[in-house]
Amino acid sequence: MSDSTGILTELRQMTETRERDLLRQERPVIGWCCSYVPIEILESGNLVPFRVLPSPPVDMGDAYLNPNFCPYVRAIMGEGLVGRYPFLSGLIIVNTCDGMRRLYDGWSYFHDLPFLHLMDLPRITTPAGLRRFREEIENLVERVFSHFGATSTGETMKACLEMSNKTHMLMQQIQHLTIQGRLGLPASGLIEIFRAGGILPRSQFHRLLERVVQPWGGRQDHTGTPVLLTGAMLENTAIPTMIEESGGRVVLHDLCVTGRHPEELVSLTEDPLTALARHYLLRPPCARMQETERRIDHILGLIRQGRVRGVIYYVLKFCDTFLYEAPVLRKKLDQLGIPMLTIESEYRQGRGGGVQTRIQAFMEMLNSSGTRLGPINQNAASRPEEIGRS
Repeated sequence: MSDSTGILTELRQMTETRERDLLRQERPVIGWCCSYVPIEILESGNLVPFRVLPSPPVDMGDAYLNPNFCPYVRAIMGEGLVGRYPFLSGLIIVNTCDGMRRLYDGWSYFHDLPFLHLMDLPRITTPAGLRRFREEIENLVERVFSHFGATSTGETMKACLEMSNKTHMLMQQIQHLTIQGRLGLPASGLIEIFRAGGILPRSQFHRLLERVVQPWGGRQDHTGTPVLLTGAMLENTAIPTMIEESGGRVVLHDLCVTGRHPEELVSLTEDPLTALARHYLLRPPCARMQETERRIDHILGLIRQGRVRGVIYYVLKFCDTFLYEAPVLRKKLDQLGIPMLTIESEYRQGRGGGVQTRIQAFMEMLNSSGTRLGPINQNAASRPEEIGRS
């Protein structure tokens, strides 16, 4: 058994036993659905965060939500209806889109959950947006701490922020190794590992990441045409496997489950709630934010960083925010001579024959043609200056 196979086998065992452990957990377990949720708040109050990532397919949600809603939202609804998360004491939903808003309504009406919170997220990264998001985080602290009788000290919060920074540093190190072809893990395995970070305790997740980094620090593996995999929620790990089997190499991810991590660490010197608001609001934006130009410039920066030859844009059906963004991004990439393949899919695991054929054809096209990237406006790609620390 290779080191990579051993790590992935151990990872799957840990994730399988984690939910059984949570059933015996005395501390409240709080579910969350969006990477903009500041889970450090929950950790500082001795609560257990758990990222809700439903396993497809879950058709029960189709009977309770409009079938034209995002299938990820319907899957969360369906798993809740069939009792998939008996260990949850609460759930935090972010108002990122109309589907998530309706998910909050559905859970409020059909589920007898002790605590349910809808968190608003500004669409802009201006000083006003930062103040608004800090207010939302403060409201979350007041509601969740009051409901569960939780408390937090300055020392506890600082320790949680330091653990969060360690997570980000390890993830950045893994990203650098992946770009350099020195990691030794398949892209599907790396996505599995990052997904596990939402359910494993920080200390256990850190040990796993350290094991991923250490064995292959000097390895060189540059085989395969470098591609960027971007989009929203990737539930289908068969997609990166098909890319690699077709002669590609996923050098960077920009997804809701992996890759779209904050570029800077949480500040330990300013007010913790302001630091968290800045940390999350100024992360590389998703398509839901009102910053299409900054998001596209971020993607172009990733393309240059990874010397990417092509972009595969994966989006779930009826995910309006990403479907609106796709043609704008495609137009920009066409101007720069970067091919882009859009894959629109239901929330289903496994290999679809049509998808596999399209990926194979796309990789054959990349392998038979050269790709050159034009100049990028580096100033436009930087973080907004409006929210500087004064």
